[in-house]
Amino acid sequence: MLALHRRALLTAFAASAVFGRFRAFAANVGAKISAVVNAVTAQPKEGTAEPTPVAEGQDLPPGTIIATGPKSGAELTYADGAVLVIGQRSTATLAIDDTADTLTKGAFRFRGASTANALLTTPLLRIEARSAEFVVAVAEGQTICGVVAGEITCTSIKKGTAAKVAFVKHFKEVQKLQTQLDQYTDLTAEQQAQIETILPEDELRSFRGQYLRKAEELRADRKQAGDLDATTKNEVEQLDFEFVLFASSTIDYDYIMKLIADYSAKAPGSKASMSREQLIGLIASDAKFMDEREDISDYVRGLKAGEGLDEAAIRTGYEKFKADKAAKEMAALSEKHGLPVAPLQAFVEAILARRIFDGEALTELLALLELGWKARAQKELALMGDLLPLLKKRAGGREIAGLKAYEDAR
Repeated sequence: MLALHRRALLTAFAASAVFGRFRAFAANVGAKISAVVNAVTAQPKEGTAEPTPVAEGQDLPPGTIIATGPKSGAELTYADGAVLVIGQRSTATLAIDDTADTLTKGAFRFRGASTANALLTTPLLRIEARSAEFVVAVAEGQTICGVVAGEITCTSIKKGTAAKVAFVKHFKEVQKLQTQLDQYTDLTAEQQAQIETILPEDELRSFRGQYLRKAEELRADRKQAGDLDATTKNEVEQLDFEFVLFASSTIDYDYIMKLIADYSAKAPGSKASMSREQLIGLIASDAKFMDEREDISDYVRGLKAGEGLDEAAIRTGYEKFKADKAAKEMAALSEKHGLPVAPLQAFVEAILARRIFDGEALTELLALLELGWKARAQKELALMGDLLPLLKKRAGGREIAGLKAYEDAR
């Protein structure tokens, strides 16, 4: 759960589980127009009647659509005392039954009642609050919240690839702001404390790790764009993954190895510079470790605090861990495809050494199975489909020529 308290940096990447039952504050009682400025209209239910001008003191039944024009606005008061101010060029729909008021577009300010929980939705977020005052700006593909007082909880309501796109786009903007803040060297201790309160370092690191994971998933989604609707497909293709924003100049492989050694050297119960969970979070949040993130994290999970391993032993142990893991992966592929381990291993090593795919070597490898041409073609695609992730991972981000045909076939 992401709880938000007096934060201005709230965007549509917020996500949380929902706890307790929240009453939609206008579910059955509707609302009353307590103030109106210029052109404001109400439509009883979408498509059932033409919009008509509203007047101060007018009661609005559930399901009413409120729309404001330029330089116009309205204030709605609910039976429980909650107040919703609707800014110019904005649209909102009052809740029906157990649903929530929907803020479709524009600018809003909400002040909740002290006696009930409030629930609002936008095209991106479910916003839950109690005794809170906050502002919401809704535009196409974006929802921004700012808390004036109290606390709200935001839950993303987008699903699948569309949710990943929204998260990546919005958190990239947050990271750009963080990068700018990091460049200021004259911040006072009070200002630094304010920044930490708005977005704590551990929370930021967690979001950075999620960004890198989702960005990797979206890069894979690009290769299966045929499964996406036109809007989402276009958004995925237009995404620019600025991984340089997520690579720290102060954190490198040597630094991580020293931190792991420090963790291993400390006896259980004593204070290490970082806990196991913090170490894994740090690794996951830096773009430089994208190709080795899983291996390093698995290695750290297998270490015991207080083992007393020095840095040299940590490095040696990690290399052995990677070799053992690679051998197990190769053995699993060998068994799956009915090929001897040694020739399969030699085939992979030859590709990695030259970074060029060798079609003739693959033909020789598959000849061991004595298959007909049709079965051999099917086996070739199946084997290369399983080998592609392994080859890319072990290549460490370097390109291997000749694999595009198999990538396109996936």
